[in-house]
Amino acid sequence: TPTNGGKEGEIELILKNESVADGTRAFGSGTTESWEKSISSAVLIVYNTSGTQILRRVLTAAEVNGSTTTPIKFVLSADASCDFYVVINRNIADNITTKAKLLEELESDIASYNGTYANVTTKAMRSGGFVMTGATTAKIAAGTTSVTMTVKRVVAKVEIQTTMTD
Repeated sequence: TPTNGGKEGEIELILKNESVADGTRAFGSGTTESWEKSISSAVLIVYNTSGTQILRRVLTAAEVNGSTTTPIKFVLSADASCDFYVVINRNIADNITTKAKLLEELESDIASYNGTYANVTTKAMRSGGFVMTGATTAKIAAGTTSVTMTVKRVVAKVEIQTTMTD
């Protein structure tokens, strides 16, 4: 519920994937596996300028996948700047209510992705799939505010080939 005298703004959130043109690089014959692109869960969290959570919404896979053509809509107080975060394929506990705690939480399990080439090409090393995140800041206007957020994986899969010589 808007807290600034009833002034509200409708948000239309669009999520997009990072494309190869935006910096993703591939070497060797490695490819993106199906489990690296799947969505098992998604949560949208919005913070005010002091880093306190003001909105938390669990998104469906259909909302995430369809947001480029059908934006995710919700209402926030107008005339405020907000930080928008989306976290895909990772549970975020309800007691994580500040932006600082969220960022700390997202850094905590990067090592869970490490594995041998034989393993990382046949299965996901962590349950739930690859964590993907997106973040952006927007000022909410009265009326409709369009917010676009680019979603990226938090880790990269790197294929390294070596040739041994004397």
